Amino acid sequence: MSIAATIAKQIGNRTLTLIGAHDLVDGGDYLGIHTGRGLLNKITVTLEGDDTYTVRRHRISRDYTTFYERVIAEGVYCEQLAEIIATA
Repeated sequence: MSIAATIAKQIGNRTLTLIGAHDLVDGGDYLGIHTGRGLLNKITVTLEGDDTYTVRRHRISRDYTTFYERVIAEGVYCEQLAEIIATA
């Protein structure tokens, strides 16, 4: 099982449905989630070296020239992932 698949399993189908996830991207050491919520419509959950996660929300402008990002949380444990993503 890949790291991204493990992250998706830890988040859970209920939370992914709640946030309107319609596309999951396996990026190796991160899971990319495309949602339909708000201007910052992409979420990236990255596995860090100390076995914690960093959760970011971001978007790319329509002309692909500007990248907007906001770090939601760093040092997140797997038990906290679903709660943090649902409230992000």
